[in-house]
Amino acid sequence: GTLYNTYGFYAMYANVDRFVIDEQNLVPVKQRIELDRWIISKLQTLIEEVTAFYETFEPHRAARSIEEFVDEHLSNWYVRLSRRRFWRGEMSEDKKAAYETLHECLLVVTQLMSPVAPFFSEWMYQNLTGTLREKAIANNTPLRWNSVHLTELTRAEKQNQDKALEERMDLAQKISSMVLSIRKKENIRVRQPLQRIQVPVLD
Repeated sequence: GTLYNTYGFYAMYANVDRFVIDEQNLVPVKQRIELDRWIISKLQTLIEEVTAFYETFEPHRAARSIEEFVDEHLSNWYVRLSRRRFWRGEMSEDKKAAYETLHECLLVVTQLMSPVAPFFSEWMYQNLTGTLREKAIANNTPLRWNSVHLTELTRAEKQNQDKALEERMDLAQKISSMVLSIRKKENIRVRQPLQRIQVPVLD
């Protein structure tokens, strides 16, 4: 359900903005904001984990890794913090980078989940690659978007992996989660500003 809603968010705004992915003119990853670079790095780590689980015949662990990535990182953190970028009127480079980043995450997740969720992954893959197929047909170029089940398994791109950035964001997520739990315990609403938050650093 979370993945479907995340795809729905992407599809709705992409249709409004008439955004079409152009593989030849992507914003370089190193030029994207830290939030984009983090989720792309997290995606490379996911590829490594899922590939290892499939190779050791542990599809249930692969599915759990995908679920955690989609729920905790892609939907609950990346999309939530990127919403304002999609709401902007003009198609700036930052907005284009946000679309490209979310499209890449959805496309890779679709491929990684295809062995354990074959029908849903195929449906989403067809939707995500429809414009690419149309462009290939129009240009008489080889068609490589027929089915998610005919693609080669994605390999992690080490140059887009930043473990230090992943660790920093992991700390930010944990702190945010802890503050939310304290707010709930003390009956302080999320929209009510706090004067300050103190985080004890022990090491």
